[in-house]
Amino acid sequence: MDALDLAARKAELQRMGFRLLAEDATSFVAVRSKWYWECMFTKMTTLVVVRRVANVTAEDIGNDAKWILTNADKMDPSGLPTGFQKGRIYLAVYLADRVDDSAWARAAKKPWADLGTFFVPAVRDASRSEFFRGTRIWGAVYYPIFQFLLGRLVEPWQPAPDKEPLSTSGMVMTLLVLFMLIGMCLCLPAGLVVAGAMR
Repeated sequence: MDALDLAARKAELQRMGFRLLAEDATSFVAVRSKWYWECMFTKMTTLVVVRRVANVTAEDIGNDAKWILTNADKMDPSGLPTGFQKGRIYLAVYLADRVDDSAWARAAKKPWADLGTFFVPAVRDASRSEFFRGTRIWGAVYYPIFQFLLGRLVEPWQPAPDKEPLSTSGMVMTLLVLFMLIGMCLCLPAGLVVAGAMR
């Protein structure tokens, strides 16, 4: 299999429910909006740009980040405002004949993140790939999502799971929030009864 084949990435994204927004001979853009109940009931829009290039540098990645962040509103099918229960993940994947050292370093660095927004690049040449595989506190519940997607995009020939893995940290946070809400709902009426009896 050609390690830099665009068609394999496109087919994998379509298999996972992504919709193509644009494509040409060397690139394509795809999007998917999905509710992640295990991530505190968040609706996440994932925008993926995959490019087949001769060479990629950190500067190229930075330019694409600016373009994606500038044009994101036009490509996001969700009308919800970005923030608490709505997020965006922007994935930029470069399939390159030659990956500059600066691009390898940028792909391994922590993603750019803001409230409800992540930009995560990945680079791949004929023999290896790189993207951020760690987890940061800010947005930790979402890291398994984009790491799974990038893993599928840099190596689409690997056996595909039946479904995406759940975010374990997201499930823990969701359960904690639910227990706190249930606790408040149970304690508030009891507190009002006690306060009324003390009058």
